[in-house]
Amino acid sequence: MSIEQAISSRVNDGSLKLVIPMAPSDRLLRSLYLTRELYDEVYEEKESLIEQKMFSILIADLEVIVNSDTIDPQYFRCLEPRKAGIWEIRSTRQEPQIRIFGAFAAKNIFIATHYKLRDELGRKHSGQWELEIKHTQRTWSELFPAYTHKKTSDRNQLYTGALDEEYFR
Repeated sequence: MSIEQAISSRVNDGSLKLVIPMAPSDRLLRSLYLTRELYDEVYEEKESLIEQKMFSILIADLEVIVNSDTIDPQYFRCLEPRKAGIWEIRSTRQEPQIRIFGAFAAKNIFIATHYKLRDELGRKHSGQWELEIKHTQRTWSELFPAYTHKKTSDRNQLYTGALDEEYFR
């Protein structure tokens, strides 16, 4: 069985949900899967206007990842230590900012495990970040015990349309 077949099996059993753009005309250039719990947290109806706005912006950011020809390096960031291969999706256009954690199964296939508000994470190298990396690794192992995620920080090996950070300097 391939990792793609394992993902399909997790979709069929409800463990993973594929992010599909709201506009039917949008195309999928990349596959972004959310764990069932994360999907429910992101897409469930929100009570407060602040939460509605915050998660609407997050959903728009997720759609950029799946259907944009190019991806600004600010959307995806490899966490330290880079050799762990754990990434964050950064939704920064609102306060509080949101970080979604996950890893790449293959090129253009990202598995998102959970989210945290940026304010809950502390400084860049605080212990909370390490806890989120471990949480992601643990969830990956539960979903795909026979497979390792991609462990590179080279964006071009992980997704198409990656703009180099040098592009913006």
